[in-house]
Amino acid sequence: MHDPFVPHEMADEAGVHPVTLADLVAQSDIILPHAPATSDAPLMDAGCLATLKRGAVLINAARGALVDGRLPGAGLDVFRQEPPDPSNPLLGMANVFLSDRTAWYP
Repeated sequence: MHDPFVPHEMADEAGVHPVTLADLVAQSDIILPHAPATSDAPLMDAGCLATLKRGAVLINAARGALVDGRLPGAGLDVFRQEPPDPSNPLLGMANVFLSDRTAWYP
């Protein structure tokens, strides 16, 4: 578990072991960041993404600004700019699958 706002004592009481973001990313098979975009700097930048295990999956359904770097493929329903600019290179990439965030709509 990585949450810089949860005191270590609270994590211990819940039976979880806090780790650094770098350690969590390097050890995880599936990563789902659930965080607000609280600064201009991404939560996961190119250096962080470079530590992903081969075959790891990153699912960012939180905020587009949380992740900035290269991946072998992506499924996106969030973007840094909403809606994405038509010139955004992600819109034309064969290894990127996009959703318009209407999965909730019947």
